[in-house]
Amino acid sequence: VGLESRRAHNTWYRAAVVIVSFRNMPSFPKYIVFLLLSLATHCLSESKGGCGRNEPDFSQCVVDKMNGLRSTLKKGLPHLKIGSLDPMVVPMIRLKQGYGPVSLDLISTDQVFRGIINYEIKSAKISRWSLR
Repeated sequence: VGLESRRAHNTWYRAAVVIVSFRNMPSFPKYIVFLLLSLATHCLSESKGGCGRNEPDFSQCVVDKMNGLRSTLKKGLPHLKIGSLDPMVVPMIRLKQGYGPVSLDLISTDQVFRGIINYEIKSAKISRWSLR
């Protein structure tokens, strides 16, 4: 992994942590949100129209850019060896919750999700100074 790739990875990880609060979200939606944010942030880092920290409305800029990336993410990113996100095929999902007499262990295989790319981010609160 080259230096630029590491920088991009660190940037999108921080952006995902800052933008989305994962605390009360089940694990599969966390995966989807993290994947979309990671890909979008990577695309933003490569494009000329990224959002600068000194921009007056940084949060709205990020929302606009991520909503604008839908067509790019739908086609996929061949240079990253990532295919189209619509439909998205997930080989296995496991949901395990609780222990003891009341618990749930659910395994679902070969799931196909359509319409993921129709996301719309309406707002975000991003502390631009925490993205160092």
